[in-house]
Amino acid sequence: IKHKREGRVQTENGAVTYYREYGNPSGAPVLVVHGGPGAGCFPNHARFFDPEFYRIVLADQRGCGLSRPRAQEGNLRHNNLDALVDDFETLRKHLDIDRWMLFGGSFGTTLSLAYASAHPSRVWAMVLRGVCLLRKEELDWLYRDGTHGGGAGALFPQNWLKFVSQLPPDMRDDPVAGYRNMLSGAYGQAARDAAAGAWLAWGMAVGGGLPGVDAGVLRFDKKQMQDAARDARVVPARSASTAASGEVPSYVAQATLENWYVACDGFVRDHPLLDRITDQMREEIPVIAIHGRNDFVCPVRNAYSLAEAWPESDVRVIAGAAHSMYDPAIRNELLEATDEMTKYFK
Repeated sequence: IKHKREGRVQTENGAVTYYREYGNPSGAPVLVVHGGPGAGCFPNHARFFDPEFYRIVLADQRGCGLSRPRAQEGNLRHNNLDALVDDFETLRKHLDIDRWMLFGGSFGTTLSLAYASAHPSRVWAMVLRGVCLLRKEELDWLYRDGTHGGGAGALFPQNWLKFVSQLPPDMRDDPVAGYRNMLSGAYGQAARDAAAGAWLAWGMAVGGGLPGVDAGVLRFDKKQMQDAARDARVVPARSASTAASGEVPSYVAQATLENWYVACDGFVRDHPLLDRITDQMREEIPVIAIHGRNDFVCPVRNAYSLAEAWPESDVRVIAGAAHSMYDPAIRNELLEATDEMTKYFK
């Protein structure tokens, strides 16, 4: 599927949001709200919709993808949940869209809920995948509890060992703070880039879910454990284009943004997302939320919490599925959901 047009729109504090449009220019508007934060949008995201029915908008959120400036130490101050909500509202007005559907996955569900609570009259439906509420217990589960033998680290011990071994020993008690230091560039570019790769590798390992019964036997031997724990911070040199532009590589920007939001408790501690759900949202916005039962990035309890706070929502927990939107069972449910939502567009 080829995009029909692309553009950029100036937002607050010197930021520029890049977007692409696919599908029917006169169709039902839908905004793809990508995860990460910092993962960016990809053309494949447009394939979850009927291009004859939908006007599909893909936008790279502040600081990532083709939006500028790319996130790095020194320009994070204005990157927070409220700023991302404001960026979307600026984009909506720029595109002359009255109301749109939000299609959000992982952190994209966080941002979708935040936007819908701030601008409920501008949302005609939501399809959510891998419900992420950025509660402290969720963040600790993924990034801190492994230090004490719990959390996701208890399910992926070798990957956790690699994750914390990227840090100097005196930073391993709080990996989030440790990676914040490393990603700042204070220890040099090579250490920063290696830390970014290790941060993302941990998330990818957990996001893939547990191996199936056909994966065979995993044996732990001394050499494997030593290899997992080795303190190697060697990464490929920067490309000439990256060095010339002065921008950090995209993967460094993504890791920096993810770590920044985790370190700041997702910017929701003082106003939790579920507390923002209003009667207007419940009455006027149809919601389908799809969650893998074996999602260990965003534990399945998040889906149940959403169902309790928003009883009118259609929450579907998919047995055997993990976190990825490309998991076959998740993908099929998403395609069904976007077809189902067509009946609500007026």
